[in-house]
Amino acid sequence: MKNKTIILTHAKDSLEGLKEKLEIKGFNTIHIPLISIQKNSFELTQFSFDWIVFTSRYGVQYFFDELNLEDFEKVKSANPKFACIGKYTASKLEEYGFEASVISKVAISNELSKLLVNEIDKDNKVLLVLGKLAGDLLSNKLSYVDHLTRIDVYKNIKTDGNYQLLQLIKENNFDRIVFASPSAVKFLREEAEGYFENINSKAVAIGQVTAKELTNYNINNIWIANNERDSLLESIIRSFNK
Repeated sequence: MKNKTIILTHAKDSLEGLKEKLEIKGFNTIHIPLISIQKNSFELTQFSFDWIVFTSRYGVQYFFDELNLEDFEKVKSANPKFACIGKYTASKLEEYGFEASVISKVAISNELSKLLVNEIDKDNKVLLVLGKLAGDLLSNKLSYVDHLTRIDVYKNIKTDGNYQLLQLIKENNFDRIVFASPSAVKFLREEAEGYFENINSKAVAIGQVTAKELTNYNINNIWIANNERDSLLESIIRSFNK
């Protein structure tokens, strides 16, 4: 894979180790974050839930870090079950002293929802802990639940200073570009509108939702990985073998 250039656009503190793994494989890897993750203020009006569902490790972090000690104990004393999207989210939950009862093997909301509909009863009280830009897939799949609450505990913010990234795309001087979220796709489209089509046949999307955002902008030849890092690495490598 020598002389192949891969652009990574995920947030600074996510997908740890991906750049290094790609470099070990011989890729020229450039990480230019298009987004940063910031906490989004929220307020819980109740603390007793049967289930708390997390779709990212950021959700876990910003949910528990925002709770004061008294509110943390209220949530804990309710003894909820936890559901997590993927093993990395579940691992983050363990840092706060909790173990997930349901973990999707593939870090995709649709896969998690398939597990939850077999576990969550109609009369359960369910809390969905999401990012502000997250879609409504889980809410829709769990619409049969009488007591369903959603809180958005973090948000994606567009970063500044993307001149190097824009030049690489404008000059078509790259081989793959990897997107970890729909917001990253949207932000790049806004900045590189005149030459955004240069990413066609070069885009790797993490998950179907991110891939759909690319197709919304007529980027159709896409390699799609699930949200687990090993699959992402394999998808990037495999994209050069077709």
